Amino acid sequence: MARFCADTATPTVGFMSLDLSDPDVLDQLADGVANDLRGIKLYPVLAGFDPRGPAHDPFFAEATRLGLVVLWHMGATPSPVGDLSLSNPLLVDDVARRHPGLVQIIAHLGHPWQRESIVTCRKNRRVFTDVSASWARPLDGYLALVRAQEWDIADKLLFGSDYPMWTPKEAADGLRALAATNTGLPRVHESTLDRILHGDPLGDLGLA
Repeated sequence: MARFCADTATPTVGFMSLDLSDPDVLDQLADGVANDLRGIKLYPVLAGFDPRGPAHDPFFAEATRLGLVVLWHMGATPSPVGDLSLSNPLLVDDVARRHPGLVQIIAHLGHPWQRESIVTCRKNRRVFTDVSASWARPLDGYLALVRAQEWDIADKLLFGSDYPMWTPKEAADGLRALAATNTGLPRVHESTLDRILHGDPLGDLGLA
């Protein structure tokens, strides 16, 4: 990842991917930081660790001290070995209460638990969520964007494409299609779509 970022002409912010079950995870974290990586992708649903475990607190404390961003894969998985009990976005609320200074992102709006993601973002100032793949299930995606507006957390929605499954253009087109939904129900505001597609969240995430 560090080589990819170094070789890419457009500005990039590299994230490492870690498993909190590894006994040397703090050494891996230090190695990632030494390679100028600024965030950490965590995947408890398949790695099998419980973010609520107190044994992980030194890791979260160190990530907070270093100003790193934690990106969680929260939500569904088609894998038979995945543990869905470790994939509910409310687990992020538990980490945020113990480590309020840690910046965290819930990937995929936590689908199918989008409402849980929304209320977690609402009560925790440093928790955000990305909208990647939300267009893949249009009804859920539409409802999630409208609910984010109703709960007043539209400013915490981050653009994501879930590349390579979708390109950024495909992701943007999918979001525009959701915003164009005309059902007689509340609409996705143009300002919400504009912020997702054209906003610059790096300052809010501490990555500017």
